[in-house]
This record gives sequence, structure tokens and C-alpha cells, in this order.
Amino acid sequence: MWGRPRSWQPGRWPERTTRPRVLLEDPDGAILATGELFLQRQGFDVAACLGPQRMGHRRCPLTTGGRCQLAQDADVVYSSLSWSDPNSREVLAALRAEYPRTPVVVEILARDVEGLRADLDGCHLAASPTRRATMVTAIRSALLSPASSDSDRATA
Repeated sequence: MWGRPRSWQPGRWPERTTRPRVLLEDPDGAILATGELFLQRQGFDVAACLGPQRMGHRRCPLTTGGRCQLAQDADVVYSSLSWSDPNSREVLAALRAEYPRTPVVVEILARDVEGLRADLDGCHLAASPTRRATMVTAIRSALLSPASSDSDRATA
């Protein structure tokens, strides 16, 4: 069954384990819930965030000088926000500035990479739409790579 796992709580990490922690960002709640369950089955602890498009009139705390406990405790961030939206790009920039050693995987359409190259500097890229196996491979690759902001990681 693809329902939410029993321990699912929006915006919270499950109790600490030795499993790698993935912060999963997607504005679509259904995709977020199924992706979360899938990644849990693949051996990850997962916390979910709907991103800036779904926060109503509130802004992401990272873009207002605050901190994000989910990002702070993540081993890797997998983000498939709407990259045409400047708010999503602002969140990505704030995330990279506040947590520069946390690898970020950005799911993005190949045709959009060149126009957003500067925003993607230092990120790992996953071609959108991505398959589940590709998602897991991208996350594992990001976890194994040295944490830095080298632009050679931003390749599709």
C-alpha cells in the first residue's frame, strides 16, 4: 500500500537511527508522501517539506534569516521544487549558504539547466522526471561525494 507510513509527521524527523537522513522537498503532497515511503523502504530516514509554494503567506525561515531544523539535521537534501519560481531559487540559495556542507540534489528538466547554471552551482543534478532508481542513485552519490561547492558537481 502506498499510504503514509505510520510514523509520518509533516515537517519532523523520525527518531534518530543510523540511517542516512534525506530532506525531501516537493510541492505536491501526494508525490512527497509516496517518495517519502519509497525512500524509507530504501534504507533512509526521511523528512518532508512542501516548499515555498505551499506555505501560504509565510516565507521559508531560511529566506528570512532563520534556520531550518529539517535542513540542519539532514545528511542530504533532495529537492524537486518549481525552479521557474524565484522563491524556490531563493530557498535553494539560502539552503546552500546556511548549510554549505550538506549535499543538495536538484531534480530539474535538462532544458532548464543552462538558464539556471549559477543557481545550481555546487548541486548534484537529477534529470526530471526522475525514476525512483535514479533518485536513490543520485542521493547515494551525493552522500559519498566530498562536501564542497565545486561547480563541477553541477552537471546533468
